[in-house]
Amino acid sequence: MIGIDTTALIDLYKENDDLIKLLSGLTEPICTTVINSLEINFGLSSTIFFELSSKGILIGKFDCMIAGTLLSNGIDTIITKNKKHFEKIKGLKVLSY
Repeated sequence: MIGIDTTALIDLYKENDDLIKLLSGLTEPICTTVINSLEINFGLSSTIFFELSSKGILIGKFDCMIAGTLLSNGIDTIITKNKKHFEKIKGLKVLSY
């Protein structure tokens, strides 16, 4: 088994020809780690937090992490009672109850 790093995961998402060529020649299975997933999700979470805070909009860091994790995985809608925080996040639709 061969481990794959976050940089390679990002390049795979971007359909990098060199990486695809390398992976196509492998006979062993590839794997990744939870840490790689966290690193990707944390990047978007940080962007959300700093974009909002630079506008004077403060929401919880954990809410940014939740939104970042959802958005980086292609999920654009959240169900929450906490509409006032999540409705401030660009690209995220809120279903509130």
